[in-house]
Amino acid sequence: MVILYGQKYGVISNKQFKKIIMKIGFKGFDENLKCRGYQYNEGEVHVFDGDISMCPRGFHYCEKLSQVFDFYGRLPKHKFAVIADLGDKTKISTDKCVTEKMKN
Repeated sequence: MVILYGQKYGVISNKQFKKIIMKIGFKGFDENLKCRGYQYNEGEVHVFDGDISMCPRGFHYCEKLSQVFDFYGRLPKHKFAVIADLGDKTKISTDKCVTEKMKN
């Protein structure tokens, strides 16, 4: 039996295990918690409707905080958050990831 986040699971496969484990990343925003015109709200789950792709479509984040600064810089007006990638379709490149579902 596996217990994760207070939930009990019987015997599970590696694929099921990967779905259960939440991926953590870092997201940058402007001073109003907006990114590319999308308004994020703290503590909410955000779901992207449609196909995702690196850059133009989906919710983007970085696996390392230092990578976020490459996109946003270290200006005082920028805000940064730890996010949870809750998606099933996440795509990963060398400097960022894109998902269809995240919580910040």
